[in-house]
Amino acid sequence: MFLKFSPDSVILFLLMLCRVLSLVMTLPVFGSERVLSVVRVGLGASLTLIAFMVFGPSVTSIPKDLAPLILAMIGEIFLGLAMGFTIRFAMEAVSFAGTMAGFQMGLTLANVIDPQTGAQVSLISNFLMLTASLIFLVSGLYQHFVQGIINSFMILAPGEAVLRVGGMDCFIQIGGEIFTNTVRVGAPWIIVLLLAKVGLGLMARTFPQMNVIFVAFPVTIALGLIVLAMSAPFVVAVIVTIFSEAEENFWLVLRSAMPG
Repeated sequence: MFLKFSPDSVILFLLMLCRVLSLVMTLPVFGSERVLSVVRVGLGASLTLIAFMVFGPSVTSIPKDLAPLILAMIGEIFLGLAMGFTIRFAMEAVSFAGTMAGFQMGLTLANVIDPQTGAQVSLISNFLMLTASLIFLVSGLYQHFVQGIINSFMILAPGEAVLRVGGMDCFIQIGGEIFTNTVRVGAPWIIVLLLAKVGLGLMARTFPQMNVIFVAFPVTIALGLIVLAMSAPFVVAVIVTIFSEAEENFWLVLRSAMPG
């Protein structure tokens, strides 16, 4: 009955749109600041229409009064944002790892614009972010999340999301994985450049007349670029693993909002 144009179908579509649109706005690449808002809204509306046509007939009840409807819409928005941020956290871990690498290499003064957020980041961070975005698209991982947006209504019907303390704890725990994933991605630079800094410090103590600052810059930059080239397969494998874990967290957040 919801597929016909009626007040119930409009309310159902709006509830589904709240979840889908808030999720699309936080997706990597698709939710980038460089993508026009019209495109993002159109993508969210198209996915909502598909989900509405598929799962709309199976919805048996929707809130009729204004207060329950507003609460249901807020719940859908928060659920979509929480699910989307599980993926954004993976990208932020990659960006943070690049920022740490750029800081250790001495490239903090040479910043560029991050295409995802529009903020200024280091060269290495921007390179890793672009690499992660390409992996997200080329590997087909984006299809899993786009399908997950639609299939989420099969697990949790519109308007049934429940905001509870346990769900918030789950979300905070997932957010804490940013630091773990940062170390996993940036481990090659952290180890090599830390040893290089220790070696330069020992040289400064052994040869006080040597200007370590002028020696350190070319050495750390050269070592960082060498590590970047040699560890590329490792970094790509770690990024793919992080995205796979983000997909698991995607469904974990959804299940944490289920009633009961």
